[in-house]
Amino acid sequence: MERKDIRRPGLPPECGSKDRTSVVMKGDPNTDDFYAWLTGNEQDHVRDYKAASEQIVAPYQRAVLALRGTGPDTQSAVADLVRQSTALAVDNVRQTFLDAVSAGIAGRDVPGGHKFDAQLKQRNDCDNLEILLKKSVAPARGHHP
Repeated sequence: MERKDIRRPGLPPECGSKDRTSVVMKGDPNTDDFYAWLTGNEQDHVRDYKAASEQIVAPYQRAVLALRGTGPDTQSAVADLVRQSTALAVDNVRQTFLDAVSAGIAGRDVPGGHKFDAQLKQRNDCDNLEILLKKSVAPARGHHP
């Protein structure tokens, strides 16, 4: 891709024509705290997925593995197995899982995912660019474990 085709909204005008710029990214209130918040937040999402899996998907999996078709012949046993599996309502499990994960995300992040306020400072005609990231505060929606 040609340099002229790369666009990044919000860059200082001096940076638009540069082929090389040294970039330093920092976090607010400090880089270590910002990084700790970001990695902690991602671990919260991992816990949300695991909890939803354990509460919703695992029981369904056990139910599927416990299915046994019965009948006087193979065709009857297969039909019985299909009837039992249909009764498990896989669509409901999928939607319930997705709803649980979405609720966890909504309780931790601003709508649409992580949002950061970025302050850009250029120096020396954009030879150097500093990006200061500050997390946007999630709206109060209650805590989701």
